[in-house]
Amino acid sequence: MKPTIPKINHQRRGFTIVELLVVMAIIVTLVGLLAPAVQQAREAARRASCKNSLKQLGIALHNYHDVHRTFPPESIWALPSQNNWQPRNFTWIDMVLPMLDQTNLYNEIDFSQPIWNQKTSDGKRVVGFDHSLLRCPSDVGVSSAGDAHGIAITNYAGAEGFLKVSSSPFSFLTPQIVAGTGDTIPQETAYGFVRQKAIFEFNEPCRIRHITDGTSQTIMLGEVTSNGFEGGRAFGVGSGQPRRDDYVVRAALTSPIYGYQHSDPQPPVWKKFPQPDGSVTTPSQWFREGPKTYKPTYIFTHGINTDWQGPSSFHQGGAHFLLADGSVRFLNQSIDYESVYNALNTRDAGDVVPSEF
Repeated sequence: MKPTIPKINHQRRGFTIVELLVVMAIIVTLVGLLAPAVQQAREAARRASCKNSLKQLGIALHNYHDVHRTFPPESIWALPSQNNWQPRNFTWIDMVLPMLDQTNLYNEIDFSQPIWNQKTSDGKRVVGFDHSLLRCPSDVGVSSAGDAHGIAITNYAGAEGFLKVSSSPFSFLTPQIVAGTGDTIPQETAYGFVRQKAIFEFNEPCRIRHITDGTSQTIMLGEVTSNGFEGGRAFGVGSGQPRRDDYVVRAALTSPIYGYQHSDPQPPVWKKFPQPDGSVTTPSQWFREGPKTYKPTYIFTHGINTDWQGPSSFHQGGAHFLLADGSVRFLNQSIDYESVYNALNTRDAGDVVPSEF
């Protein structure tokens, strides 16, 4: 009798719909848990890159000081002549190009002529030269010079002073020698305002010895977004939001003039200075609109993430700042404006900054 050979069932069993849905749900859950971690890791890398850029700019500024015994001026707007002032419109960034490994570009700039129409040997406009070191990788606003009238922009702006309300008259502009000339700008008196000096001052290059509040307690550069903030109150922090239109960008290599300054000479002095293309400066009128263009400085009447005039960033909760000693700190947007932030931005006010800020 032959043995009985059991039949083998070769039918393959597949996934049921329920099993498939369970697996898909698990995968979606895992992706949902992993995505924020990936985003956080990417933002951490972007923040590290941003911090490094500020560090490199700090080294460049100190190297400039070692060579010239002063930090660069915020802008060189014009050179005076017999009848009118000839535009130049250079920025502090132009001055430190050799310290940023951009000696070739620096050597192609003719500082005796307006920068606006100058071109490099390969036919590119100098003012449109985009440099990755000048941009924060977290910025999601204007991407390149092509989106800003052909003007290269930066996310790193110099701390600029402003006029603070006072109860008594104050001479805020003593006779100054115009950069590169022997001519002077006459003194003016602002009633009800007191000068708050920072490191990047109109027509007054700053030396380390001028920073009497201490280099470790004085801000030199701060982040600014390429769209700017709006809606925040002056003399405060963290009360604004990113502009969705009507952007305000910082030009990197040319210095536009905004007719109503908070720190530069008030009317009528600023009328002497033409725009980069030679056009006349008029009150409260931008050099270029859509987006609006400003020089690479910020005015600390507005604190972190309040309005375009002050610093801002897309990093969560605050922004990076370069101190005058070369260190980089991340300051929270909830920092106390009056006792800490304002004190950090003034260079010789005699105010004391808390050891932990």
